[in-house]
Amino acid sequence: PLDDALVLFGRARTGLYMNTYSVAKDENPYEVEIALIDDLKPGDVAVFACDGPTTRLAPWGELLSTAARCRGAVGCVTDGLVRVTPDWEITYANRAAEQILGVPRQQMVGHSALEVFPESIGTPLQKGIAGALEQRAPIEFEEYYAPANRWFDVRVWRDEPEFSIYFRHVTRRRSQPTQ
Repeated sequence: PLDDALVLFGRARTGLYMNTYSVAKDENPYEVEIALIDDLKPGDVAVFACDGPTTRLAPWGELLSTAARCRGAVGCVTDGLVRVTPDWEITYANRAAEQILGVPRQQMVGHSALEVFPESIGTPLQKGIAGALEQRAPIEFEEYYAPANRWFDVRVWRDEPEFSIYFRHVTRRRSQPTQ
């Protein structure tokens, strides 16, 4: 890095998920992804992004995180991440957040989350995040967000002086019948 003081976790090792429509015989569509994970060094962070909105991607989430940690890396980020100040200004949004929320980063960063997502005001999702911001304690919850017609798994915690909001779209899992 240009400035070691800006390192939050470790060295980022990036990957991009792409749609896979068919796989030829003897072809391994996960070869590059596995090579990236196998090459992680202690302190590295694997960061995977999605190439546009799609329902055909199936990020390995927990498997990749576990494999990364077993190699001494900090972990693997596949969830959406938005960082906000206590007065709701968005200071950062990762590419996964763009994909999940359907809003470009430049329309989020530097703006109030309540202005970017006015339909969220008063919803259980907004109230849950507000509760975490007020309590200054980590919180995790799952909530349906009607304007997007989606279920989200949300984790919020204070990362002075801001808050990190990690989320993932879990509608497909929620719509599966329980066994």
